Amino acid sequence: MGGDTLYVNQHAALDAMPADLRARLDGKMAVHSARGGYAPDGTYGAHDQATDRSMDIRPSDEAMATQLHPIIRKHPETGRLLVQLHWLHLVLYH
Repeated sequence: MGGDTLYVNQHAALDAMPADLRARLDGKMAVHSARGGYAPDGTYGAHDQATDRSMDIRPSDEAMATQLHPIIRKHPETGRLLVQLHWLHLVLYH
């Protein structure tokens, strides 16, 4: 059994984005972190470990790390532009 993993086409999301929103995001940076879910005090943290979850999730202080990247960036293999934001992992943008 698995979860309800969903995928989104980040190229199509950028292509369909209104021009005024795209202009506001172009050149902006995002800070992502897994802290909300996987830090010891996150959703799947220490208090969640007592559940009978079928997947072995191991919370860690490493989840507190952050990554800074452009919100609109090029795909590393195709070079095609895409929007890279994930509401669950977005800490802030600037």
